Amino acid sequence: MVSDRATRVVVLKKYANGTAITESHFSIEPRPLPELAEGEILLETLDLSPDPYMRGRMMGLDNFYLPQLPLDEAIRGFGVARVISSGNSEYKPGEIVYGIVEWAERSVWNGRHKNDLSAVVGGDGSGLKPISAYARPYARALDVVGITGITAYFAVTEVAKPRPGETTLISSAAGSVGSIAGQIAKLRGSRVIGLAGSDEKCRVLTERLGFDAALNYRSSSLEALLREVMPKGPDVYIDNVGGALSQTVMLQMRWPARVVDIGQIST
Repeated sequence: MVSDRATRVVVLKKYANGTAITESHFSIEPRPLPELAEGEILLETLDLSPDPYMRGRMMGLDNFYLPQLPLDEAIRGFGVARVISSGNSEYKPGEIVYGIVEWAERSVWNGRHKNDLSAVVGGDGSGLKPISAYARPYARALDVVGITGITAYFAVTEVAKPRPGETTLISSAAGSVGSIAGQIAKLRGSRVIGLAGSDEKCRVLTERLGFDAALNYRSSSLEALLREVMPKGPDVYIDNVGGALSQTVMLQMRWPARVVDIGQIST
């Protein structure tokens, strides 16, 4: 256990340089906690979300759309935390907040880490928000009532607008955005087909989430499988992946069709 003025943090020890990220890239280290200054708050971390964009920040790239994570410093990302003590009138002890926090047992937040995540969270990337009343358990603020759920909701209801009788195809369908988008499309009356990276994920999509069908995109016969389940192609393609997979899908789209480009995580 750490003392009252110390914590443990997860730090990035080396960049992956295009290889798979493993435990060897990280370290858990004790760090001192500074005394609170005016405007600062002490947080206890409750939940963290290791999101796909973070991989790009761990590569040592100079052309990624976000700054690389600094080595030997606490990793920062989306999380839920409890305010332990506060020197900031906007935050009260006991409040549960959501935003960009350190991967640490406890941390001092001061709002100075600005702009490094503005492309993800908007604004200057420094704010913490009170957790939604719908986020129960609190981790729901990191998915279905958080940024991924909001992304899925507007992608389906405001952009794709699937209709009864149409077919909606979703890549990375077992992911945080795709899994929610598929369920919303299904509620809108669409036939929903998911693409996922394993047979187990495909079973989750059909057996638990109500997808009409799911295909393993790693299959060597993916083109034929797509034609089998969608002889006329999809009316809507919700794309989270890009790259070669999406090129395969594009060759089978109906005309006219709608394509919603949420992400290009393959590249």
